[in-house]
Amino acid sequence: ERRFHYSEIIRDVTIGLADGLTVPFALAAGLSSLGNRHLVILGCLVEMIASTITKSIGGWATSKAAEHHYWEERNKEILEIKNNLDSEIQEMIDIMQPYEIDAQALAPVIEKLVNNPDKFADFMMKFESNLEKPNPTRSLQRSLTIGTAYFVSGLIPLIPYFFIKNCMFDLYISSGITLTCLILLGYIKGLYTYPDKAIWGATQSFFIGLISAAVAYGFVFLIRQHVDLFEII
Repeated sequence: ERRFHYSEIIRDVTIGLADGLTVPFALAAGLSSLGNRHLVILGCLVEMIASTITKSIGGWATSKAAEHHYWEERNKEILEIKNNLDSEIQEMIDIMQPYEIDAQALAPVIEKLVNNPDKFADFMMKFESNLEKPNPTRSLQRSLTIGTAYFVSGLIPLIPYFFIKNCMFDLYISSGITLTCLILLGYIKGLYTYPDKAIWGATQSFFIGLISAAVAYGFVFLIRQHVDLFEII
């Protein structure tokens, strides 16, 4: 039976790609209203570097927190097995009851697990607490995956600004490229999560990117009309 074993990696890549396409694109759109492509490039690169660092650290910290929580709960489970074995056995029976597996059928399993507290704790962690044993390399893997995906995808909206000197024309091209990527990303993400709603996922990603960029552009444009940015600086 074939199964997909990379769902966590796909999720991390998707998070990085979605944010990397949306945030720098919105920032580039906002700064484009100032008409200076060098400012757009510099501002977006600074944001991308800062966000890549924070997202990488955030991904690492989240995984470490989940790992710490698992082992803390498992230690509690070990203590409960040692100090209140009868209660833990009853909990195991209650867990299996919805599957119509009674105490008599569980007797051989209970006997095996009682003689191996570590395996008993693993069983309770999985079926009672619904917690999977963490992968020790997961924290670093998640950190690198999210950070790399964010930075690489963040370069996509900037591509026109590196080669074309007309800032507004750059924005039009950037919008076309980025929104197309967001549509593809939303559709592919939908195929892996809810295949029947893949079109909706693509549409949702498109409008999120479009609205974010439009709001950023309008905000900076309005400020420029009413406030002298150079006086503020």
